[in-house]
Amino acid sequence: MSHQDMLDFPDEDVDWTISEEAKDLIRRLICPREVRLGKGGFADFRDHPFFAGVDWATIRDSDPPYHPEVSSPTDTSNFDVDICEDDFTPCILKTRLADETASKERAATAKDPDVEDLEKKVRELKEKNRQLILEKTELQR
Repeated sequence: MSHQDMLDFPDEDVDWTISEEAKDLIRRLICPREVRLGKGGFADFRDHPFFAGVDWATIRDSDPPYHPEVSSPTDTSNFDVDICEDDFTPCILKTRLADETASKERAATAKDPDVEDLEKKVRELKEKNRQLILEKTELQR
């Protein structure tokens, strides 16, 4: 899916507006990585007009505009439940799973019990790996 093609900012007749700087920032974050904001490093963000007025030298000492209440590093209560129903498997993992599925289909004629046991263990390890990746992603938020 191309997020660039799917993104549509609201018309000007809504009760709120999005600044041109914010629109540009969003567009430059959802484009191909070859031209994406940040490919040139932190300076891309620092110099973007959306962040004009940010004192980068003291940003860590600044008071954030919002302090969410969290009970633990894995607390997700500030996120809507419905988004959790979507499949957030990282794209690289989806590609690997698709490749592995194709490999399994090609090898489907081999029904050696030892091979089946190994395949089961591999599936279990892959599932555990997938869960660990999701947990790591959640902890990094």
